[in-house]
Amino acid sequence: MKNIRLKLVFWVGLLFLSGCASKVDCDVVAFHQLEPPNGESVRLVHKGSDDPYGPQFAFYSGKIAEALGNIGYVVTKDVNADLTFAIDYGIRMGSTEIVETKECSLRYHFIHRSYDDPYIYQGDCTSPQIRTRTFYVHYLDVAITSLMSLEGSDATIYEGHVFSHHHKQDLPEMMPYLVAAMFDNFPGESGVTKRVTFEQKGEPRE
Repeated sequence: MKNIRLKLVFWVGLLFLSGCASKVDCDVVAFHQLEPPNGESVRLVHKGSDDPYGPQFAFYSGKIAEALGNIGYVVTKDVNADLTFAIDYGIRMGSTEIVETKECSLRYHFIHRSYDDPYIYQGDCTSPQIRTRTFYVHYLDVAITSLMSLEGSDATIYEGHVFSHHHKQDLPEMMPYLVAAMFDNFPGESGVTKRVTFEQKGEPRE
């Protein structure tokens, strides 16, 4: 009986603490004439930047290159690559919203109540608080061109956009979610917006 109660306390604690994870929702839409990856070579460039190959681009393109390798592309710096991925990213001011927040905690107590049930536990939540919070739009855009057009010049065969609203103005922290959402089931269905949701640990759910 004692072991059963200890296991119950453990699982209740896990369920309670799962409320400390906040969601990251990413909306993805793409328009394309692109087949699924099949070992094509890919070159990454930064679209519309004064410093297209600076440290910031190297940081973000490294994450994108890793994702592309995982789904079947071969990333290269060769200008004659099969495909060229032009990427853009940034933060836009979103909206100020009214949010309701509350904090919860789980406390364990040991008492000499009985041999079979010496533990009690209690979850406490504060009263909801109303406040305003600014949300930012984090975005990642990808345009893919191919040299294999009938005209013999670059042809755009994919345009993808992913964005997420979040209260943190921190693009490096949000970029892994944007990249994962962009290349989830890539290239996806053309012209259809989908939502990809991730759990972000360490913050209260709102």
